[in-house]
Amino acid sequence: LVGCETAEFLADQGKEVTVMRRGPEMATSVGPTMRDFFLSRLLDKGITLLRGVRYDGVSAEGVIITTRDGEERTIAADTVVLAAGAVPDAALYEAVKGKVAEVYRIGDCAEPRTIRDAISEGFRTGQKI
Repeated sequence: LVGCETAEFLADQGKEVTVMRRGPEMATSVGPTMRDFFLSRLLDKGITLLRGVRYDGVSAEGVIITTRDGEERTIAADTVVLAAGAVPDAALYEAVKGKVAEVYRIGDCAEPRTIRDAISEGFRTGQKI
């Protein structure tokens, strides 16, 4: 999802964008009711979506891949954005833990997910307090 959202942002900036994914599907964390709409919007903006690729390297010309059909290709690129997951950022939690009466880990501090998850956790934690 982050890769596709970044691709849309870059396309809106006038960049030529290709999104590549090892897996067979794009935007797998988007709910089923929105997924087709979201992917159609990317295609309408001229974004190329390549699924099932193997990353073989990066050269001065671009990203070297093997397609799901076994074809070796170089995807021309002057910039490569890597969207390969996220890790929790608990620095603030650790800094205040033990210095205040109560502190809770929610949102990306607990585990990077969607804004909906963070809002829900914040709401539930607020109700507990």
